[in-house]
Amino acid sequence: MRLVLSLLLLLVTAVPALGSVDCQSLATEANEKSAAFHPPEAHVVQGSGRLYFFSAPNSLCKIPAVFVISGDQLVVYSEQGNWYQVMYLNPKTLNVYEGWVEKTRLKYQGTVAPKQ
Repeated sequence: MRLVLSLLLLLVTAVPALGSVDCQSLATEANEKSAAFHPPEAHVVQGSGRLYFFSAPNSLCKIPAVFVISGDQLVVYSEQGNWYQVMYLNPKTLNVYEGWVEKTRLKYQGTVAPKQ
């Protein structure tokens, strides 16, 4: 019995908690490996409900207080899998928010480039 408890304790301390993830490391890796858009793209949010921002392209890295809604416009900088790295400028407060969003709710509007 002691051996079983000792092995269980060793296993619990050696293995990280299920569902835990290092969002900072994932974000750093994603920034290095993602496909960047040059020029950046303009997209508009579609669908109902909030589209939350994530600190890394992983569903466990949600930023609970940062979201956009249908009709909001985003600038897309890069892509990794089913995620876009985006920037949102709130037209009322002029606050800028950056992060990752799931790309299924975005509709392409064109590129963001200087007028010629």
